Amino acid sequence: VIEELSEEGDVYPRIPKSIGGQEYILREHQLKALNAWKASDWKGVFKLATGAGKTITAIHAAVALSKKTDLAFIVAVPYQVLADQWVDVLKLFNIFAIKCYSGKSGWLTSLENEIGSFNLNDDKRFIAAVVVNATFKTQSFQEQLNRINPKKLLFVGDECHHHGGRSFVNSLPEANFKIGLSATPWARSEKEKREIIEQYYGQVVAEYSIDDAINDKVLTPYIYNMNEVNLTSEEFEEYSRLSSEINKLIAIKESGGFVDDDSLRHLLMSRSRLIGSAQEKFEVLNNIVAKTGPSRHTLFYCGDGSVETDDESDDNISRIRDVERVATILKKRGWRTSRFTAEETSAQRKKILDNFKNVLIDAVVAIRVLDEGFDLPVCREAYLLASSRNERQFIQ
Repeated sequence: VIEELSEEGDVYPRIPKSIGGQEYILREHQLKALNAWKASDWKGVFKLATGAGKTITAIHAAVALSKKTDLAFIVAVPYQVLADQWVDVLKLFNIFAIKCYSGKSGWLTSLENEIGSFNLNDDKRFIAAVVVNATFKTQSFQEQLNRINPKKLLFVGDECHHHGGRSFVNSLPEANFKIGLSATPWARSEKEKREIIEQYYGQVVAEYSIDDAINDKVLTPYIYNMNEVNLTSEEFEEYSRLSSEINKLIAIKESGGFVDDDSLRHLLMSRSRLIGSAQEKFEVLNNIVAKTGPSRHTLFYCGDGSVETDDESDDNISRIRDVERVATILKKRGWRTSRFTAEETSAQRKKILDNFKNVLIDAVVAIRVLDEGFDLPVCREAYLLASSRNERQFIQ
């Protein structure tokens, strides 16, 4: 692979000499992944730990292939924040991808023209596009995707576990070259998802765990501190009620009876949110930040729950979200913070992250948005107020 990358040009992909001030050299696990992928007929899943260079490895594969054949390089991602991240990294390789998101008026004509030139071999031997999954499934994008010769297509599914549903897999293109990227492509219990993903992308051809990455000094070692909290009497009473309802439904289901899965899911989510919003968590957090004072490059990860609160009158009850409770605590203790949730626009998120990197704010208070594949390398410390048993969330 390396020997095929010596050629450089002004308009074609190329390997950068350095990234982030460091010489560009693939690590051993990345080279093994590429060689295994090639040996598997250019198909496979890269199960590499978050931060271990999945994006770089996949782009390197695209650059290598572009030296051997005409290539259309399509990357599908679940969220726009990841799409923007891909676009920025691609530029380092002299690849200026069409951004297929934020309204088709901004990308459809460009994509249509690029594919047209590519198909005509009109001095267009390489094209690239980054698309979010929601746009990917639309008729407009699918029509353009179907114009590409599958023999010249490299399709990369970032966080490919999102492609493990029957409804989504039918939209995935025929492609001679395929890479699925995910630190956790499926959980142990997700047998059907594994079957679907392997059927399309192929088997896991490369695996690199958090332990491997820390031992190789690819990822930073960390200290994990636990602070035990208790439920209040009211919270425990509600927890017991929800658990009783959950156990009843599970017992009926295990005995072969009919259970409304939506009702069961709602009860499980309610119990999870109850734990995530436990009052004592916020009291403990207040005590900790009171002792430490503001600290730069800190992340506060909250659940998506909320609690009832009296708004100065008994008959005027509102709800305050966990993210707002944390932000209020930090503000009182002199922290400069910004929220980072699904409610912020792409432009607002970019500004928040710039402010975070440049220390114009001390901390980001987030909900779920940072669950998957999102890079926040300047982060030095994180407070996890809520997390699930989901292996994917834990690894991220």
